[in-house]
Amino acid sequence: MSLQYKRGEPFRYEFKKPRSCTFGIVSVGSKVIDSKRALGQILDISTGGAKFQSNLALPLQSDSIQIRLTFQLTGAPLEIEGTLLWQKQYGAVYQYGLEFRDEEISKRILTELKSYAKLERAQQE
Repeated sequence: MSLQYKRGEPFRYEFKKPRSCTFGIVSVGSKVIDSKRALGQILDISTGGAKFQSNLALPLQSDSIQIRLTFQLTGAPLEIEGTLLWQKQYGAVYQYGLEFRDEEISKRILTELKSYAKLERAQQE
């Protein structure tokens, strides 16, 4: 298990192997959008946000972009909405920082991460 802690930030779990996810744009500024889903990979996650990557270049601009990220760790799929904070390009891959909007989801993420880490440890033994 790879937990990193920085003062003032929630812990962040970095996956050894990125987790598959899908995502779609929910809104840009005040305009509601129902975009097609795209494939991505979650690199790390915390109760407050996630870093994920995709081959898709999202148009970060002055208007806030809200997306819905869907993935599975151990139980039922998690579907979380958040705000894109940053974008970095690495060749043909784009990495994004996502801040979660729903504080209620943080307990579920924490529970799922504990179960995931436990399964991961058991598989290594």
